[in-house]
Amino acid sequence: MRSKLPVIAKTAPIMIVVLCLVLAPAANACPTQSTAMRLNALNMSARLRPAPAQLATTQATANNNGGFHGPAIVGMWEVTLLTGGAVYDLAFQQFHADGLEMQNSGIVPPILDNICWGLWRQIGARTFRLKHFGWTFDADGNNTGTFVLTATIKVGVGENSYTGTYVADILLPSGEPDPSQHVTGTMSATRLTIE
Repeated sequence: MRSKLPVIAKTAPIMIVVLCLVLAPAANACPTQSTAMRLNALNMSARLRPAPAQLATTQATANNNGGFHGPAIVGMWEVTLLTGGAVYDLAFQQFHADGLEMQNSGIVPPILDNICWGLWRQIGARTFRLKHFGWTFDADGNNTGTFVLTATIKVGVGENSYTGTYVADILLPSGEPDPSQHVTGTMSATRLTIE
């Protein structure tokens, strides 16, 4: 003899589906922001933008970077770092107008992390201070510390080259520098252009 399921057992799955469909439009991955919260975000964004006087100062020099008039360092470079006359690194490097820098090493294999990110600021007419960072790894992919490079860079008169000095260190996971990997040297670069 067949057992009859109660009506509620038959209709429960249908009710759950209907309930989900009705409530789904109200679900959000992010909470809805009030008008006050949105205005606060816009206000914060405006405060983080450079003031017009700062923009005028940073746009005072021209460079060969597709017509952009900003600090002489802004653009893409091919850079060579030397230590004791030997090549320490060859890299592509980008300086962005917002004070960020990126370097892609041609010597360090990608598996060991060949990308560094940095910050720069102008300290003189054509002189810049750079500090950039990258993770370091062993051959098995384990993090072994942080690469930190600081440099002082002087852009040439034509703004198509620069020279400078640098100090590079590996900070161990403990935060202490590894004295066996401390390096100092010189660097020179040529601006890369579309032409």
